[in-house]
Amino acid sequence: MSYNCAAVVMGNTVGDTWVRYLRTVIKHGEYYHDEGERILELEDAVLCVEDDTENDPILEKYADMHLKELYLKKMQSTEIVKELNASYGKRIYDQLGVNQYQWCYERLKNKPESKAATMSLLLPDDPGPRIPCLNIIDFKLRNDVLYTKTFFRSQNAMNAYGNLCALFWLSGNMARDLNVKRGNLTCFIANGHIYEDRLSNAEQIVSSFEGKLWL
Repeated sequence: MSYNCAAVVMGNTVGDTWVRYLRTVIKHGEYYHDEGERILELEDAVLCVEDDTENDPILEKYADMHLKELYLKKMQSTEIVKELNASYGKRIYDQLGVNQYQWCYERLKNKPESKAATMSLLLPDDPGPRIPCLNIIDFKLRNDVLYTKTFFRSQNAMNAYGNLCALFWLSGNMARDLNVKRGNLTCFIANGHIYEDRLSNAEQIVSSFEGKLWL
């Protein structure tokens, strides 16, 4: 079964949201392929994450913590992270010579109600080395609470916790710089998928929560 519109996944923590996301892809995804690899994909998903927990018990038990640190490094560093062959930090802090983080900060500082504190990580005729899966990061400041919205052209659902934790790190920095409270995170995902060779692992994780998270 495919959704006629976006599947909405809501969770209190990164780990909670991640497991619900995996379940949604497994339950509603359809098989397709990506350069010879079979994937289970879900078109159009929205993840709404209330908060990030420092010692998330779900992540501590089921996530690859080294991978989680690599995703954080990818967000922080302006150098290519060799293991991921990518750097979001370069595109955030030095996109064609522009520090987009600082640009968004100045915009919100000077006009807190701004609807345009938005950065793009994608370039026309993008040189890579990898086309970024995360394309847009947008900040909205309302009633002294900073809300973060993002758009992913594609996302490997098995590794989504790495993206979510890194984005909370970024939004936490922006909230501190603006001296406001950090609010929730919303991610719009055009294509969420699980590679077939990881599907059994995803199913095992989801099955361990049956009757717990879906009440």
